[in-house]
Amino acid sequence: MSNAGSYEAAFYDVAKLLDIGPRSKSPADVWREEMLPKLKARLARTALTADTIVHVNAFLTHMADRFRERTSRRFLGLRVNRMQPMEAMTYALVAFDASLDMLGVAFGDPDYGWNRDHAHQLVDEELRHWEG
Repeated sequence: MSNAGSYEAAFYDVAKLLDIGPRSKSPADVWREEMLPKLKARLARTALTADTIVHVNAFLTHMADRFRERTSRRFLGLRVNRMQPMEAMTYALVAFDASLDMLGVAFGDPDYGWNRDHAHQLVDEELRHWEG
């Protein structure tokens, strides 16, 4: 996109993340009728306390680290990362959001282990689909 740093580009990036494709409506209508309700619903899933933010950040960092680890390769005895940290975090965010949707739970649900091992399991499951 030629105006990659513009508000317009950001609007379409957020729409894409929310699975909202091209519409015949105006961007203002799409924002008001579709995007804003979806964003509010996603934000309402988890009460954001400082502890929750720290826990989510740690969980996403574990996921991003696992993406980098699993996509790296050995070369002359050294581990060479094929994924940049920001790219890994982007994949972690997408996989995290998709996992919450698939599981139908909010982050921190007591029935799930929201720890390093669980983060790695989610990434391993996501990468299993990449390999197939």
